[in-house]
Amino acid sequence: MTKLEIKGDWNITKGVLKQKWAKLTDDDLQYVEGKQDELLGRIQKRTGESREAVEKAIKQANRVEVTGLRPSPLPHHRTCGSASGGSNQTTETGREPSP
Repeated sequence: MTKLEIKGDWNITKGVLKQKWAKLTDDDLQYVEGKQDELLGRIQKRTGESREAVEKAIKQANRVEVTGLRPSPLPHHRTCGSASGGSNQTTETGREPSP
């Protein structure tokens, strides 16, 4: 693999990585330009993950930071209803909620 590119705001990327691996510390995630291998090694050592898994997580975190999308821990549910919050709301099954 070619050099790992770390783009955007590293603080946001760090936050995403900490959400994925809670055991990571700020010291583990210290990033110095040109020292990507050291960063990968620290994360690998702390998490026990493979280099490929760590690289993939960093790339995904960069994508999240760049696009502004945040991974959701809960599945998205579709609800219907009026913008005014009227009584015509329905559940996923299409039935009106019970009173």
